[in-house]
Amino acid sequence: MLNEREQVDHKAWEEYRLTYSGCLEYLDKFPAGKHVEEAEVQRDFFIKEKERDEEALQKQLQETQKFLDDLKSNPNICTPQMIIQLFKDKTITKDDLYNYNIPWDIINELENVKQEELELGETPTPDEIPGGYTEVYFWGVPGSGKTCVLSAVLSTARRKSYLEIKQGKGYHYTDRLSTFFSDEKAILPPRTPVDKTQYMPFVLNVGIDKPRSVSLIEVSGEIFECFYHKNAHRPFPSRQHTDTFNSIMNFLNSKNRKIHFFFVDYELATRKDIFGITQGGYLSAAATFFDENDIFGETTNGIYVVLTKSDLMNCNKKERITKVKGYLENKFPSFVQSLKTKCRKHSINAGYLLGMPFSLGKVYFQQICNFEDDTAEKIVNVLISRIRPRRRSILNKLNN
Repeated sequence: MLNEREQVDHKAWEEYRLTYSGCLEYLDKFPAGKHVEEAEVQRDFFIKEKERDEEALQKQLQETQKFLDDLKSNPNICTPQMIIQLFKDKTITKDDLYNYNIPWDIINELENVKQEELELGETPTPDEIPGGYTEVYFWGVPGSGKTCVLSAVLSTARRKSYLEIKQGKGYHYTDRLSTFFSDEKAILPPRTPVDKTQYMPFVLNVGIDKPRSVSLIEVSGEIFECFYHKNAHRPFPSRQHTDTFNSIMNFLNSKNRKIHFFFVDYELATRKDIFGITQGGYLSAAATFFDENDIFGETTNGIYVVLTKSDLMNCNKKERITKVKGYLENKFPSFVQSLKTKCRKHSINAGYLLGMPFSLGKVYFQQICNFEDDTAEKIVNVLISRIRPRRRSILNKLNN
């Protein structure tokens, strides 16, 4: 009889030992059983494990809540691919996104986002830039948004039927950039894996027999690293830096009229790059280099400083225009003062440095945009107003 009771006890323990409720049931039915001590230890283990699970769940819920709160403040803290993975992990739902100010049309677009690769053209030699074109320079440190601005400007000009692209090495790059913002909902152009100076000759056909011939040069962001190393009397980090510097200096020495746009990223104000240098540090280095080498002379028609991602300033569009000046002077004083001096010295912009805010509209998840073309159109209008029209464009002359 004792042997049978031990077998019953042992068989019950083998069945009950696997769960917390089983341990409680065993202790209730076999208060004097042979496995009471094991049951108490196992019961306490399950209690602690449950507490750990509840703590982990609570922590996960807190992290999810923080993520959603951060997303509400800045819908660009992650990419569409990251959001889709969170859906798969059941960490968040589409309803969560909607409840935190992400529109349904953006949510439904997430799985369709596919950024196409941009094929870069070759950097031209100075003699490949024809005379008679106004050279328009887009300057900006890597990640400052100048490629997105360029794409928005070209897309706006194309939509207005102004844009006529010249044949050459930069044709494909220019054509592709001019299509990204053709609709109100746009997928942003990707960041190029290699920062390389691009040359885009085109004509703005505005009105009858009033074409504006443009040589647009998207300057590699590496040029600011070149300025920094040049000021410090340090060798350039790579052969590519040397080529970039020599190309830009040769371009600047041409006799063509020039307009310069400097793009400053509102979001990159204090962020350091891999060398530990901020955007402000590079702009200060550029100011020093400009002062020492008198870069802007009699061929300069205009200098503009454009604050990209100005929608992050948390004010309405009219207020952005008035706040840009104070922001730039406060964050980048030496750079702004250097350009102001150049404008006064060479009577550029009637002696005044001009600043403007720029925004693509509302951007979500770093890649999807509800495009607003008002600031892009302002840059198009600057080109139209500051470039002298010709009765026949350079393109027509070349084609005859």
